[in-house]
Amino acid sequence: MAPIPVTGVQSGKGPHGEIPLRVEIHDLQKDIHKWSLYVLALRIFYDRPADHPKSYFQISGIHGMPYLPWNGEEVPRNGPKPTGYCTHSTVLFPSWHRPYVVLYEANNTQQLIQEIIATEILPKIPQNDKDYDKYKTATETFRIPFWDWAAPPPESQQEIINKWLPPTSQEKKVPNLVPGFPQVIDNPLYQYVLKPQGGKATFGDFGVGTLKVGPDEDVEYGDCVGLSRCPENKYYLTKEEAEKEGIVWSADFPGKWREGEILSYEVYKNFTDSMPWFIPGIKPEISKKEHDAAENVWRLFNYSLTYPDFATNGDLPKDDDDVKRGHWYQSLESIHNNVHLFVGGGNNGHMTQVPVASFDPFFWLHHAMRYRNVERFYSIWQYLHDDQWFGDTTEILKDSTGNMLNDKGEVVDNEKDAARITVGPKTPLAPFRNNGGNFYTSNDVRNHTVFNYTYPELQNWKYPSKEEHKKAINAQINKTYGGHKADTLIKKRTSEAETLEVVINVSFYKFLFSGMPFNVKIYLQYGDKKDPAKDYIGNAYNFSAPSSSDGKEVCSNCTILELSRATCTAQVVVSHMLKFFPLYPGDENIDIENADQVEKFLKKRLYVQIISATGREIVPPNTNDNKPAITVSVAHCKARYSADDTRLTTFGAFQNFLSLAGDVAELLVVGTGALVLTGTGAVLGTVNNAGEVILGNGSTKSLKEVSGITNKGARDLVELAGGLTAAATGVLGGGLGGLGGSGKKDDRGGRGGGFGLF
Repeated sequence: MAPIPVTGVQSGKGPHGEIPLRVEIHDLQKDIHKWSLYVLALRIFYDRPADHPKSYFQISGIHGMPYLPWNGEEVPRNGPKPTGYCTHSTVLFPSWHRPYVVLYEANNTQQLIQEIIATEILPKIPQNDKDYDKYKTATETFRIPFWDWAAPPPESQQEIINKWLPPTSQEKKVPNLVPGFPQVIDNPLYQYVLKPQGGKATFGDFGVGTLKVGPDEDVEYGDCVGLSRCPENKYYLTKEEAEKEGIVWSADFPGKWREGEILSYEVYKNFTDSMPWFIPGIKPEISKKEHDAAENVWRLFNYSLTYPDFATNGDLPKDDDDVKRGHWYQSLESIHNNVHLFVGGGNNGHMTQVPVASFDPFFWLHHAMRYRNVERFYSIWQYLHDDQWFGDTTEILKDSTGNMLNDKGEVVDNEKDAARITVGPKTPLAPFRNNGGNFYTSNDVRNHTVFNYTYPELQNWKYPSKEEHKKAINAQINKTYGGHKADTLIKKRTSEAETLEVVINVSFYKFLFSGMPFNVKIYLQYGDKKDPAKDYIGNAYNFSAPSSSDGKEVCSNCTILELSRATCTAQVVVSHMLKFFPLYPGDENIDIENADQVEKFLKKRLYVQIISATGREIVPPNTNDNKPAITVSVAHCKARYSADDTRLTTFGAFQNFLSLAGDVAELLVVGTGALVLTGTGAVLGTVNNAGEVILGNGSTKSLKEVSGITNKGARDLVELAGGLTAAATGVLGGGLGGLGGSGKKDDRGGRGGGFGLF
């Protein structure tokens, strides 16, 4: 096949070289001509035959299933042919997604979104139409929008919530204002539905298949015709499987899974579901307007991060000063992972699972919705830190079983005979080629403006100097995402203040359980008993998938990460929740600026559950190699806030609370029905009402005998059958070298001193 170059739209510059903007989707909707062209072009794009290389199905399939080379493009690498294009949990994560989104947006020689507008829509608009010139101008300057999911959503009213969600995303059909086309069309922002073609009608007919999503559950995504977003139930289960899980099955389950269920309102709930016990208005002086995504994004721009720290959740810091600061647990990728979960939901909606995520229109708003907003944050951070970049990392080439390989793919015993794989700024970003026919590299796409687009915050032609421009960007970030900072200064009635910062740092082996995704859920006990339905405060989602399917490798990058026992990180911010601590019964007089008092509060109330993508509570084994596969540590520091929004906040180095570096049983809570697993995800047994493990042969053993964990933390857990808490069924409801330590006392900002789960 002929290469398909990815060039971006090179038209539409202003008279002084102003670059066209990718704007927030609500702002695009205000431009009726661009909005109408956009929605209609998406509709045409979706309706292309699924086997067409420029169809929505094929472009989305680059991200995972059906695990086929797009347009015949293969990844250049030493040894046997690599599989898949995955760059997750590597430093290439943001730079690879940049040309991917550009491919979706436009291409000078191929008909994607902007070209559909230019070649399939504009020529059919009558030139004598009163708005023809407006449509023509809109065609030249159109760029794909982004959805700013990090902007704090409103607290209640349905009509206001609709203004936070992408426009029309809850409507099956929408009016079309472009003359020469049907007046009403199926809404492409609501759902993608596969069009039948030559006897092929389902995703499975085009290669999408079964995905192992949990220790005891597979999902047949090949049965689908339409995608699901936050489905209310596990519609993919058979009647027998549902009854086994205690789910009331009905005859419409297969049809709902096939056609897909869209519950976009649940996305809003997933973004705002922390501390569900709090009722807005009970304390007028306390607002819940901030949410984790906004606070996390704000910190990305205020922490002291290297480029790898910022870019990925999988590149551990190598500099001692960077390690000691402890800022690097937070990353663009870890925030992005949670958004996948929030949008896909807890019943395996498509966005929740790596191999099928990009079939959801929300994927493209996150990267235009989803990734475009991610790409926007990436572009802004790069502009503010234009001196930051990354170097080469080299590893030995191995097969899926760990054998070393030479350049020919042959097994070798001597390390000097093994081939090496280098990942760096010159690594080809397959399958994306430039006009010259060569694969792009990160160096090539380091500046987003090579593709002739930019963002509202990056209109450098409006400022007399780069210094003034950076100050304006800082002010915009502080005003949009720094709600907690502003609220703190208002309450203190000062223009500058030093405050206590508290975060929960999470690290885990990405391919624990053989790559099946899982969610680390964090709780603060509110009542007399631990009740996950009320106590939830945050999470860290491991957005991953198995490296092989049916015994065949489908993702070479995943294989490399699995063999290297890759560790990923995430951070749950507690600072903006401190103001709620005096509302917890028995702690009305807590001083939330006193680190000792906050430490005692957390010691008394903090607990964790590990939840599979199927909603089942799972218990991992506890190893004794001093390198825990999951750690959860609580750290604190001082930060200096300023009312001058052009200034960044200064954060000190994080230090762990010593008393929160104890026995895992004081943190991990294991309920009735929880599945006890091996490190590869095999089921050893199920926890019964007595807290013992029922093994496969019917015998029982203590949890400590089976997994090495003493289940002390479940004494006061609200009893819920099946290992399914009300919070668990919904989406929200190793150290670094010598730093890893299981339960070691450590006040450094590193991973040591956390709660070692394995």
